[in-house]
Amino acid sequence: GETISSSFGVTDPSGNHWVGTSSSSGTQQSGWNIRTYAQDQFVGNDRTRYPETPNAKTNFVDGLAFKNQMVAAVGFSFSSGTGSSGIARISYDDGQTWNALNEYSCGLGQLTNYTSAGFSDAVTIFISGFCVDLTGTSRWFVRRGIFDPSEMQWFWSNSDQLVGRDGVNNFATQVLISKTGEVLVSGYVRNERGSTVLIRATTDRGRTWRTIANPMSTPDALSVHSFTQDSSGRMYMITSTGPADQNAANLLVS
Repeated sequence: GETISSSFGVTDPSGNHWVGTSSSSGTQQSGWNIRTYAQDQFVGNDRTRYPETPNAKTNFVDGLAFKNQMVAAVGFSFSSGTGSSGIARISYDDGQTWNALNEYSCGLGQLTNYTSAGFSDAVTIFISGFCVDLTGTSRWFVRRGIFDPSEMQWFWSNSDQLVGRDGVNNFATQVLISKTGEVLVSGYVRNERGSTVLIRATTDRGRTWRTIANPMSTPDALSVHSFTQDSSGRMYMITSTGPADQNAANLLVS
């Protein structure tokens, strides 16, 4: 059997439920799996496993994004001694077939994680993540991919970065496309005094970014797990705070 090490669920615009898991089997390194469940059904359909054949890396899926018939899956692939790289894969047929979308590394030995994604339109996707360098300092980044139909390929750039320094570490963890089309990225900043939730936004397709809110601060460790918006425009964020063995869940409402 397989051992599941992490999982998450999300509902697409059509109301179907998607579940992503990362699992390992025997001595094989872990891979990620994505399954769909139609409304009111408990039997899932396999959509993809990455990699299709086991490799010498540990692979985790952390987020899904939807636009029309497109589905993007993001996560990371870790190898002992070389670090990790952010992995993004895409389906153009509602998860039936998949292709490589992007792979990104901050450098040899560094940890590079893709954490979440969102399509702002049919040809633009934003991916949040962070790098941890060899000194243990973390950098917040947002990657932007723009599809050029004339060349039939995606072009990538670092759209936003917050570089950690002097004991300050930055983590971008969640992408939210608002009802008005604004791209919001949430995460957190850690330093010796504690942690602060951070939300940054762009209204010009990622050319410029601004910090719009610091809705929560705590002297403890903090993580941001979910960031969403309801039909009325109200935003919700789920965080956890406290020591690793005594985490408390928090619900923030705008």
